[in-house]
Amino acid sequence: MTTLPTSADFTTTPGSHLAMRTSLAQQRDYLAGLLGADGLPATALVALGSLGSAYVAKTGAYTATTTDRGKVINASGTWTLSLPAAATAGPGFALLVKNGGSGVITLDPSGAELIDGSATLALSAGRAVLLSCTGTAWAKVFHSENLLGTVSQSGGRPDRGGVRARQQRQRELHQVRRRHDDLLPYVQCWQHCCGRGGHIRQPLSVP
Repeated sequence: MTTLPTSADFTTTPGSHLAMRTSLAQQRDYLAGLLGADGLPATALVALGSLGSAYVAKTGAYTATTTDRGKVINASGTWTLSLPAAATAGPGFALLVKNGGSGVITLDPSGAELIDGSATLALSAGRAVLLSCTGTAWAKVFHSENLLGTVSQSGGRPDRGGVRARQQRQRELHQVRRRHDDLLPYVQCWQHCCGRGGHIRQPLSVP
């Protein structure tokens, strides 16, 4: 990338008109290298590595590079996505990977580096993960596996065990409430009859 001209190049009286033009050209080349040559916001976001600014599809073994900063990688198949060395990527380097197929995508850091303490991360079908580099390792900022449960071994579909358990508890609670509503008239009648004799009992507790 072209070096950014110094302030002196614009504040000091130039030796010639050509010298000023040269400084302006260097400034434009610097900005083009930093933000893209066409001046469009979308191009600038991609050049700066803004998260989600670019979307790419991968179907086979791939090694991410620093140019993949901020990209969404839609991976399909069963293969390994190798991450760049943390020192090369640098702190704050982010990458979002989605398994858009039915296989398993294994994310593998460089050398002995880790992802939240693990040597690799297996991304099952339909799952996504947002990784951020710390400069020495990788951290999971978001991982859909933690929210949606595990993938069944049969068809690669999510087994939402936690959701099913909550639904079962709701059905059981509904049944208890229906039993309570069915018994309520009898309870009220029993309380009314016992009350005539002055022997008021405790309301019936429905389990």
